[in-house]
Amino acid sequence: MSTMAEIRNGIEERLKSITGLRVHRYLPEKLLTPAALIMPDNGQYSATMDAGSHDKAFVIQLVASKASSRTGQELLDSFVEEDGDNSIFAAFEDDDTLGGAADWSRVVGWRDYGGYTISGEEYIGVVFDLEVCSGR
Repeated sequence: MSTMAEIRNGIEERLKSITGLRVHRYLPEKLLTPAALIMPDNGQYSATMDAGSHDKAFVIQLVASKASSRTGQELLDSFVEEDGDNSIFAAFEDDDTLGGAADWSRVVGWRDYGGYTISGEEYIGVVFDLEVCSGR
């Protein structure tokens, strides 16, 4: 079974496959956009009857630019598409095992498209929900 750190590394590598996207496993002191922040959301022990798998949920908070930027919103639109060079969904479809750290993973969807305040700065962003199953 993979550790949280190994799964987070696998998520980071999938996101780094998107050219120009800055990926942070932890909240940085200074946020340069576009950026993705990887955060655990919740988990479940022994998710199957055989007590062999462990499901984890992560959120990927993606911020495209300062909130007032039209080009930032257009860029954000490209991240929520199902395919294309900037597609978060497509990046995980290309390797749902996160480089071997998981049995499978999937982007369930996106939500909360809009304005965010992070470290006192206003951004436009979106949250992606990611499910990960590890440890058969």
